[in-house]
Amino acid sequence: MITTRPTTSPSRRRALLQMASIAAGAAAACASTAPADPRPDGDWTTIHGRDGTPLAVRRVGDGPPLVIAHGALTLADDWLAAQDALGAHFTCILYERRGRGRSGDGPVHTLDHEIDDLLVVREHAGPDAAVLGHSYGGILALEAALRAPLRAMALYEPPLDAVDGPRLAAYEAILREQGPDAALAYSVVEIVGTPPELLPALRADPRWAEQVAMTPTWHRELRSLAALPPGAARYSDVAARAALLLGGETPERPLGRATRALLGALPDARLHLLPGQGHVAHLTAPRQLADAVRRALLG
Repeated sequence: MITTRPTTSPSRRRALLQMASIAAGAAAACASTAPADPRPDGDWTTIHGRDGTPLAVRRVGDGPPLVIAHGALTLADDWLAAQDALGAHFTCILYERRGRGRSGDGPVHTLDHEIDDLLVVREHAGPDAAVLGHSYGGILALEAALRAPLRAMALYEPPLDAVDGPRLAAYEAILREQGPDAALAYSVVEIVGTPPELLPALRADPRWAEQVAMTPTWHRELRSLAALPPGAARYSDVAARAALLLGGETPERPLGRATRALLGALPDARLHLLPGQGHVAHLTAPRQLADAVRRALLG
């Protein structure tokens, strides 16, 4: 995550954190540098995707099973505090998505591989496990629900329609012609929706260079998002009960608009606001997020 200075105001800090969860979650997330044979540590164990890729998983708590699918360009470590809070209500299974941290990576990346990974982890958790998908992980949960019957899912601001062909083409042209630093700057403003006036502060932070190094993983995730058919209507046959989590301070474009589109398309969806939070309540208010998920999924 971006480290804010002691003098940073609370509202400015929240704005930085909102951007960081998609565009700059953790430095070790670069897909092309993931170790071939990662060794889980501490509470982590390893299962394998259907293509044999090792996936690190961490299980805590006791109660109905819940799988966490984290977002783009973040590590599972960013979710440890939220997972521990959720463990008071659920048997909570957090997994490290392929290509980062403790997990391995396959020779070719596709969205299908990531959907299969989520379904494999859900099978590991139990056949009736609910899914909490954050950001890109929310897209994975929606796509998984088109393939397998899910009982319930909590979707925390999935970036539906955030990336289209023109934006991807512009990103790739900037990447090719100006390099990864300029491409990251373009994507956090034009795709993530970060106010451009925040860019100087972000670039001055020592983590910016580490975020630039995440370009291979970020690029492939942008491609996967751009390849999806547009609109929320394709999910209108998803039968799972869906809790849509939306931060009270999350900008309308693109994440607020996407959440409201899903609210209109999913047959059994309810909106749950997170007052005072943006896109990264798992970092800024993990207990508040856990309580919202508890109320949404357990009543």
